[in-house]
Amino acid sequence: MKKLLLLLTLFLGLQVVVVAQSNNKAPVLTESTVVRDADGTVYPSSVWRRLLSTGSYTIKAYRKSAADTVTYVLSRRSDEEKEAMIARLPKPAESTVFKTGELLKHFKDKDINGEKFDTKKLAGKVIVLNFWFINCPPCRQEIPDLNKLVDDYKDNKDVVFIAVALDEAYQIEEFIKQQPFNYHIIENGRFLANRFGLHLYPTNVIVDKDGKIVFSSVSFNFANPRWMKKAIDDALAAEKTKQAASE
Repeated sequence: MKKLLLLLTLFLGLQVVVVAQSNNKAPVLTESTVVRDADGTVYPSSVWRRLLSTGSYTIKAYRKSAADTVTYVLSRRSDEEKEAMIARLPKPAESTVFKTGELLKHFKDKDINGEKFDTKKLAGKVIVLNFWFINCPPCRQEIPDLNKLVDDYKDNKDVVFIAVALDEAYQIEEFIKQQPFNYHIIENGRFLANRFGLHLYPTNVIVDKDGKIVFSSVSFNFANPRWMKKAIDDALAAEKTKQAASE
């Protein structure tokens, strides 16, 4: 058997790993592609595409020889394999609106629980922003990962998580009954989004304690949580370094 070559392809924005012979062009997956698991169960495209979108599954295409039919097999990644896959991904593309190194334009608003926020008064804290709306599939897809970030810093009062939603409060309240979102959520944020000139969702932004943007990204990306956590940790560490230098 000739040496197998690991090829990374993109299908409808989902990452699909395909194993094929080195002398053959990687096959293209479509909605009519027959995908099975190791037990032979066939999955509809709507199901395997959804599973792939979690990053916990991969599809491998096997063929013993050029004359054989390609067999597509869906398999689950181990936690270690998923982490390794994410670690190989490049840093997400930066937003063209929120550019690293620029100061955040300050704003005032309140969340759906009535808590008031003034980014100018949040100086000295790391601000993590998310711009989203309910009928945005990639926005909904990243919420569990964003909730994990909130949990990672739940005991750190120097990190504040704020989500600016385009939806009305009653819509958000109904939504979070089914899908909790642990950020402070600002409702009816279309005016605010327009003020920034924002048109792509979701957009994530991290602002350091000096009000400077240190990270931004657009749309869903498996690598987002990893790079967001790094940006938060770096911002917190920079402040400690600054304090130590002044002593």
